Amino acid sequence: MKSHTVPKKLLEQFTYAEPRTRTLRLWRYEKGRKPYGKASPDSATVVEGIYSDPRDAEKEAELEQRLNQEFEDPVHQFIHQAGFRTFVPSTAHIKKLTAYITLLFHRSTARRAATQQQVDALVTSCRSLLENEEQLRAIAGKWTLNLVERGHQLIVSIQDVRNAIQKMIDDQLAKDQLQHTYAGTMERAMSRFDGHMLNGKWDLLHAKPDEPFVIGDAPVVTWERTERNFLIYGQGFSRPNVEAFLPISPIACLHVQPSVRRDRRVMTPTTREVNSAQASYSTRYCYTNVRSGALDAVLRPHFGRTILGVNAFSIRHRDYRNAIFDILMNDGRWVEPPNLI
Repeated sequence: MKSHTVPKKLLEQFTYAEPRTRTLRLWRYEKGRKPYGKASPDSATVVEGIYSDPRDAEKEAELEQRLNQEFEDPVHQFIHQAGFRTFVPSTAHIKKLTAYITLLFHRSTARRAATQQQVDALVTSCRSLLENEEQLRAIAGKWTLNLVERGHQLIVSIQDVRNAIQKMIDDQLAKDQLQHTYAGTMERAMSRFDGHMLNGKWDLLHAKPDEPFVIGDAPVVTWERTERNFLIYGQGFSRPNVEAFLPISPIACLHVQPSVRRDRRVMTPTTREVNSAQASYSTRYCYTNVRSGALDAVLRPHFGRTILGVNAFSIRHRDYRNAIFDILMNDGRWVEPPNLI
């Protein structure tokens, strides 16, 4: 199944009417090439099997249907209005946009590639647990008590626990694990609701028609502005001073200040800053409705510089050594894996 990572309806906000064919087209910008003026919103950001689960043949169609019905359609009913200066998002709009932006963050090849870091964290935690005799003994005792409470007169040995943990490692190292984990991430994201974003401050930034916003193939971007006016990309939605952005047309961009601790004055972002961030987060392309040499010059130096899971939204600094221990002590029930946001 071929699926859009950026919804077609959102891409259409950035199109122009091609005179000869009378069709909607996008100007596509990328590193090392001149702007291309005939990109189609039907095929732009389309990826084969991005939401597939190699262990569940029905999962891709299920996720695609839910994305359309629960998250895209409610926003697309009013997205065309949001570019006007008279548009003021209501509480109902913001609730729908919060869910839309959260899912849109995860819907990219850039986010899928970052899944490797989640898997690495779990494997590291498992291997650390195998070396901790005290924790292995505690798990064996807890599992034995659980069995007794269920009427089974069985004793779980430390070796039984080791075997279970090794199987978890083997599962995580399987060739299909990354895509399986990513599909699970998409499904779990549908059940979350980001209260920091919902209760934050929502604004619309406006651009001049001849100096438009672009939308990248990973369009939800975040940054923290330092006291010296330096932008640090890739901050989680719950981080202090974080700001989040989603361009919704060439002349309008959502600017969200999540309800987090703030000890710096928030400056009004410029169109150039937003566009530079769009290029930096993008895997390959940015799109808008006009060709501009000045815009191309802004975008080119930044393409692909922000890599999710590497130099943005990284979880490498977090300590997950006890994560698997907590899971296995929780009656063997799975808990939420490390999350990038």
